Amino acid sequence: MVHTSALALVRLESPLEGVLAGLPYNMLDTALVNGVAAFPVIDARSFWHMIQGMHMDLIIPDTPHYTISTSTATLSPTPPMA
Repeated sequence: MVHTSALALVRLESPLEGVLAGLPYNMLDTALVNGVAAFPVIDARSFWHMIQGMHMDLIIPDTPHYTISTSTATLSPTPPMA
């Protein structure tokens, strides 16, 4: 499991703006710029929605998680992962 901090997500937003504008920040961004240029139909909102979802995952308190039992077709609460 990978843990991402809010600061890491904020640091991802600025270079992403550059990538989508065709201005790479580093070598990895250069590869992404080429991909975005090759597929102009890629909607930039998808990237922003992903980051917003990750932000929401960080601020929403732990809620019960459920495991589906296929043998009994019931939901049983499982403890959240630490």
